[in-house]
Amino acid sequence: MLIAGAVGLSSQGAHAQADAAPMRTRAPQPRLAAKPPADLPFRSIAASAEDLTLRGEFASTERTVFLSPTDALRAQAFRVGFSNTVSNLPEVSRLSVRINDQLIGDIALNATTETGQAVFAIPPGVLVPGVNAIRFTANQRHRVDCSIDATYELWTQISPAHTGLVNIAPTPSVRGLAELPMLAGLAAGRTPIRLRLPDGFDTAALDQAMRAANALILAGAIMHPSIEVASTPGTGPGIDLVLGGVSPAGAGLRLAPEIGLYINQESDPSRAVVSIIGSPEIDLNLSIRRLEAFAAQAERPGSRAGQRALANLIGRRIGNGSSLTFGDLGLETRAFDGHLMQMSSRLVLPADFFPAPHGAARLTLDSSFAGRASLDQRISVSINDQVAAIVPIMNPGRGGLNGRTIELPLESFKPGANIVTVEALMSDAKAACDATLAHAPAARLIIGAGSSISFDRLARAASYPNLSATLGLSLPYTDADTPLAIGVSARDPAYLDGALTMIGRMVASAQMPLNTSFRFRPLDNAAEAGIFFGAPSEAPREPSGLGTPVAGGAGDQPANVATARTRLAAAAGEGTTQTDGTAQSLIPGISSPATASDLVRSAGGATDGASRNWLPKASDLRGIATWLENFGLLDKARDGNAARSFDDTTDALEIRQTAQRHGGSSALSAFFEPSTRPVVQTAVLGADPAAFVALVEKATTDQFWSRLNGEAARVRIDDWGPTNLGVQERVYSAISDRSPGNIRLVAAGWLSLNPSYYLAILGGLVALLALTTTIALRARRA
Repeated sequence: MLIAGAVGLSSQGAHAQADAAPMRTRAPQPRLAAKPPADLPFRSIAASAEDLTLRGEFASTERTVFLSPTDALRAQAFRVGFSNTVSNLPEVSRLSVRINDQLIGDIALNATTETGQAVFAIPPGVLVPGVNAIRFTANQRHRVDCSIDATYELWTQISPAHTGLVNIAPTPSVRGLAELPMLAGLAAGRTPIRLRLPDGFDTAALDQAMRAANALILAGAIMHPSIEVASTPGTGPGIDLVLGGVSPAGAGLRLAPEIGLYINQESDPSRAVVSIIGSPEIDLNLSIRRLEAFAAQAERPGSRAGQRALANLIGRRIGNGSSLTFGDLGLETRAFDGHLMQMSSRLVLPADFFPAPHGAARLTLDSSFAGRASLDQRISVSINDQVAAIVPIMNPGRGGLNGRTIELPLESFKPGANIVTVEALMSDAKAACDATLAHAPAARLIIGAGSSISFDRLARAASYPNLSATLGLSLPYTDADTPLAIGVSARDPAYLDGALTMIGRMVASAQMPLNTSFRFRPLDNAAEAGIFFGAPSEAPREPSGLGTPVAGGAGDQPANVATARTRLAAAAGEGTTQTDGTAQSLIPGISSPATASDLVRSAGGATDGASRNWLPKASDLRGIATWLENFGLLDKARDGNAARSFDDTTDALEIRQTAQRHGGSSALSAFFEPSTRPVVQTAVLGADPAAFVALVEKATTDQFWSRLNGEAARVRIDDWGPTNLGVQERVYSAISDRSPGNIRLVAAGWLSLNPSYYLAILGGLVALLALTTTIALRARRA
């Protein structure tokens, strides 16, 4: 179970009474503050209900709170409102709160679905001006059932409306440019932004307003914007963005002398009116550029823990040789004596990362294990919800976990966001249990904050279609010299609002502005890159159809993972490590990786005819592939009846992408000639305009956004995550890093994905060796 956000950690652990039987020494707890007066001001935390849902026996989530210097001094207590499942065992189930890594409160979970409240005093000096980290941790035990399945019944829901800081104003008062992040997430984790444009606005005004909104998103660290266009003021928490049209005298407080940026919160304190006004000294476009430059500064003020939490919420950037500890990733570590522990984090790889077998990521465990280990106890690592490696837990005297390095294949990662989950299975999932019996203390596992994940040098060569790179990091649209074409259906205003929201999310994820050019019609030029938002009937479907699923029905994902745990023991041999090729097939509902036979048979689709004039076509090698299959040297081809497209339904959002290479260019030239960059078009389609905005907001949540991948994806409101369709034909773009080391990695990766060419080159070398040997023998005889 992944808690939404960059930092999520959950674990399923001991039997209900495992913690109750042995005596434990609990550290002195902070004093529970007296209930504040009803009229004392209170500011709720900027997070959604899903962000603050803690599931399983051990779960933690970390959020950020941005404070002004005055707020940091005035806040005297933290209030938390919560409810939890009736299955909790109150004697040992507890909820704790930490601010900037300092424990400020701990309270029992009393097994009630009614909202309870606790107020904890905040010691002086804990809060600082700028960004602060708030961590919620739930330790939960089932009252009557000690099985692994019972841990999925455990949950604690922290109420965003009843959780936050006491003795500061309910809405923030922004007094300077550096305090813009105080406006982020005020509407249950989202930031509503209304672009105030007059009726009958033209696309030039919309382009300018969207550029200003993008600059505001970056300057305010806004991760989940909900953007709309209207001529009238908005209501409720959020931001009205106004460009020109008002005098500085009526615009409110000027936030910076070098930028014509003003804010007014007088008429409605919860609604900030942000105005960008041009003047003879500073025109409007210059103010927008300066706001973009301010947003690009390296670091925001705040605590060290707050900086870490903010970086993890955005997503940790990975480059060549990157290495991050679990402490850097904000993963809470503790001694664990239960059944199942999970720790998850989000890592962002470069948009042009080439996922192919050319290296590895290495997970090094700073850990210790006490007790007697069995083959049922093991650690598995999943990447993007697919198992990448499994290692057994062994006794310290016989090669324990401390310093153990687990290699993770780089082809398991993807450009953009990646979810990496470390799971410790501490008991046999099939073992019977009796919750009425007392239990001896279980084996204990500690995975320390010094554990780390590091990466080899990454191959860099962009390929398309690639929804993960496009939506998560705006590639290839940020590389364009001209503004990105945005086509929007004129059938309903909801399509425009959905388009603005998704573009804002792309800007927040990429952490760079995106220059746009709107038009209210489909993208009718096949040679123009861009994104279209509208109904499925307005966007032509690619004649070749879409790819096979790369992830099954996401709505059933948690059950699939639970079922897979019962098969892990059969997959991992004693003392061995199972990698992606073996373990992925254990999870029902998740497609296994392509076999070598699949690659041989489909290699012709990876390049075009112009590049095959000196090598055999893939069809010429089918006989060889069949022969290798018959001798067991290649896997048999999979069933070709897999789904190749989505059915058009009114309750779903479909996102799909096509890429076309320029005519006359070959696959080989595409790697080295920038002029042959492919034309990439993306379509975001919804048949029901009334549901379009809600579906776009669902797609832009952390749970969905980090998992969008492949050539097409489908989003439904009630699903656990998106359903993705794989890429049928890769189109490559010019390599930006032309160093010998990168070209070597790209060549090795490309050949591994195109085995027909590898076999042809190998056959050519064999033939050349035979020819030269024959010539040499004849010359010697002569």
